[in-house]
Order: sequence, then structure tokens, then C-alpha cells
Amino acid sequence: MKIFEKKNKSNTTATKRLININALKKGGYLTVVIIAVLVIAVFLNIGTHLLDKRGYLRFDLTPAKLNTLSEENREFLKKIDKEVQITVLCTESEYASTLGQYLEYYMNITTEEDYFAQTVKLLNQYEAVNKKISVEFVDFSGVQAKAIQEQYPNAFIGDIYVEVEGKGGKPATKIVGYDKIYPASDPSGYAAMGYSSYEIDGNDLETALSSAINSLVNGEDEIMGIINAHAPKDAVSNFKEYYTSQLEYNGFSTVDVEGTVLKEIPKDVSVLAIVAPTADYLESEIKIISEWLENDGKKGRSLIFCPGDTISSMPNLTQFLEEWGISYGSGYLYQTDSSQYYSSPTIVYSYVNDNDVAKELNGNEDGTIITSYNLPIEIAFKNYDSKTTNIIASTNDMATICPIDAKDDWKPSSNAKVKSYPTIVVTSDSTTVDGKVLSSHVAAFSAFNIIADVGSESFINLDISMNTARYISGMETTSQKLFVTRKLESETFAGEVSEAGASAIRVIFVVVLPLALVAMGVVVWIRRRKR
Repeated sequence: MKIFEKKNKSNTTATKRLININALKKGGYLTVVIIAVLVIAVFLNIGTHLLDKRGYLRFDLTPAKLNTLSEENREFLKKIDKEVQITVLCTESEYASTLGQYLEYYMNITTEEDYFAQTVKLLNQYEAVNKKISVEFVDFSGVQAKAIQEQYPNAFIGDIYVEVEGKGGKPATKIVGYDKIYPASDPSGYAAMGYSSYEIDGNDLETALSSAINSLVNGEDEIMGIINAHAPKDAVSNFKEYYTSQLEYNGFSTVDVEGTVLKEIPKDVSVLAIVAPTADYLESEIKIISEWLENDGKKGRSLIFCPGDTISSMPNLTQFLEEWGISYGSGYLYQTDSSQYYSSPTIVYSYVNDNDVAKELNGNEDGTIITSYNLPIEIAFKNYDSKTTNIIASTNDMATICPIDAKDDWKPSSNAKVKSYPTIVVTSDSTTVDGKVLSSHVAAFSAFNIIADVGSESFINLDISMNTARYISGMETTSQKLFVTRKLESETFAGEVSEAGASAIRVIFVVVLPLALVAMGVVVWIRRRKR
């Protein structure tokens, strides 16, 4: 009996020990699970913070993705295979407040810090997209900034210095000024006199910086010279605002060829622009242009002609253009097909033609151009000596001509001649030297407003006219990205997330993640208990 009691007592003790061991194991497993979950949570928090600091992980919940680089821009940046150093002439912590103070005090520009904060967020994403791109914010009064200011004396606080590895170890550099990032206007008309302030229209950081990188990666800028002679100031001003400002994002620098009479063309100019002349050129001026295009037989220079209301009273200029196969008539194009104009028969549609040069300019894509007050163009020749003329864009075959002084209710006669008229023409003068083709070009537009973006993605005015300039300058238009301003405007940027985005984040972090952790713990606990 005592023996039995002793054995029973021994079994009970063993059972208690086993229970204690099992409980210890279950408790230990539960402790391990809790510790593991806490460790995961801590490391997840640290990891996401570091990734966010580097820009690899950042949620942009603004309705229009205003704090995020566009996907198209990301794809461009990913392909860069050269080292790119981006240096911002201001510390990151002071950028928003300090730049605003300087612009208001020195430049009479009313600022919005939201734009500046937005720029910092976008800049930090550049090096996240491509490891070859580095972004650094430096003190404007520091040693690095001073070295940059020696190279660019007009550098302003907040400007961005871009350096790309160049040939022979010498870097190619460019400064992206605040005026390119934050374009400003004078809505009151009195800011220039000091009675009011200029106002920032939007944030062009993405376009200005990426296009600068593109320009440096692909080589030096082409220089376009704008002839001031015989052109009204407002026409030249509009040409710069609508056209050359965009060309400067696409591998061009622009200079004014000053003087009431053209006496010489700067040697570094590769593309010349004649803008809406109101008076004829002198024979001596035409000779200067012709000899400049010929370039002692080396070619490689080009001209863009953008007409005004008429050139019928300009015999010297008319003869020059006809020598390049381009003849302008008097009157305006009038579209008799009601499906081929917008609001008025003189606001006509035209389309890119089906030839090799046109395809090179437009990348084989379809597109519609819309222009008003088009001068009728005739092709004087298709081929003559070393010159070849190509129609880049034209109307359909139902266009006719109305007089310049026609009244609003003017109608063509029933037997009026209708046909297709060119709206963009490019003539090339080519020669072959040592097996290499050398060319000069003259590009002519039917209307001044072919250079302007009409504000709708349905029309390709700006794209095709920019590509025309790039083509005649010798750029490979189909291999290089075309930059058109992606402006982020204050009306849509308030620095806030959308309500839907905020709700989504609240649900994820307040409900989904806690429930997921609890569920994981319960599942582990149940499985361990059943063992």
C-alpha cells in the first residue's frame, strides 16, 4: 500500500512537472511571438522611416499626385547612365522659408511656401529613381555655393546647379534658376513699376530640372538667334513666351540678334528665327542670311520663318524664300469643309503628312494642328539643285483662300478652287563631303500661332513646331525626350491629402494592421495549445 502511494505520488509529481514544462513552453512560445511581433513592428517603423527619408517609400495622397514625379519623367531618369550631381544653393531645412523671404525682398515676388516645400519633396525623389543621381542641399554662403557662384555670378539662393560627367573628364554644367522653377506674372500690370507684386503661377521644377539633365546628357545646347530687325516688339515677346521658353527645355539657348538693321549673325548661333516681320529686309540683310546658311559650303545652319499678317509687300524676303522652294500668297486659308475648322472657317485643322521627314518630326504618330489666319503656301519646287522641299503638315483638300480684308460673313463662290495647302514646310540644302551629308534648312510656318500650345492635348501645335526646330538643328528628334511643361498650380495644391486617401490610411493603421497582428497571435496560440 505504501509502495502504491509512493508510486502514485511520484506519478503526480511527474505529471505536475510535465504540465509546468508544457505551460512554460506555451508561455515561452507566446512570449517569443510577442517579442517577434514587437521586433517586426520596430524594424518596420525604422525601415519605412529610412526609406521615406531616401524617397524610396513615400505615399502621395494629394488628389493630382502633386508631390510625386510623373511616371514619364521617372522612365526618362531611369535610363540615364552618367553620373549626375544636383546641388541646391540653400539648406534643406531653410529652403522654403528663406527662398520666400529673398524673392519677396529682392525680386518683388509674392510667394507661397507650399510651392517650395513641394520642390524639396520632388528633389528628394530624383536620387531615389536612379543611383547615378545625387542631390545635395548646401549653405548659400558656404564654400561649395561660393565655388558655384564663381562660375555663375548671377546664381540666386535656391537656384539648382546641375553637373554631369562629360568627355575627357571635364563636367558639363548648368544652372536652373528660380525663374525657371517658379514662373511669375504681373496680373495687375503695376508690378514692374513697384506698385504691386509679381505672383508665382506654378511650380515647373520637374520640367526645368529634368530638361537641364537631358540637355547636359545629350550634349551642348543649340543656340537660336531671334532677329529683332523689322519685327514688332510684341511679336518677338510672344515668340519668346510661347515658343523659345519651351525650346529652352529642349536643348536650346536663345539670344536676341539686336539692331534695327541686321548687320551680322553671332558665330555660335545655329538656328535663326525671323518672326512676323512688318517690313521688308534689305538686300544686304538677305545676303548676310544666305551666306550664313551656306557657311562656306559647310552648311549646318538653319532658319525658321514665322509669318505675320502678310509678306506680299516684301519682295526681297519673298524672293529669298522662293529660292528655298517656299512661296507665300496673299489672303487667309478658308476651310469649306465644316468638319475641318473650329468655330470659324479661318481657324483650320491640318495634319502631319506621310513622308520620311514628317515621320522623323512626329515619331510616326497621328496628330491634329489647329491654327488661325494661315497664309497660303505654295511649293515652288520639290527638288532643285541641292535643295529638297518636304511638306510636314497640310490641310485636307477642301481649303480655299479668302481676302485679308474679308468681312465676317464672307463666303467663297460656288466655283472657288479648293485644295490642300501646306502649313509647315522644311527645305533642306545638302551636300556630301568625305561621305558625310551636310545640310542647312529653312522651315516655314503658315501662321504665327502654330508655335503656341492651344491648351488641349487634342492638338500637337507646340510639339510639332518644337520638333521642327530640333530637326533642322540636327538633333535626333525621335531618340530624345520632348519636354513640355508640367506645371503644378496653386489652385490644386494645398498640401493636403484627399479625404479618400486619409480615410484609407486611417483604416489601414487603425483597423487592418492591429486586427492582423491580433489574428496572427490568436492563430499561433491556438496551434500551440493543441499540441
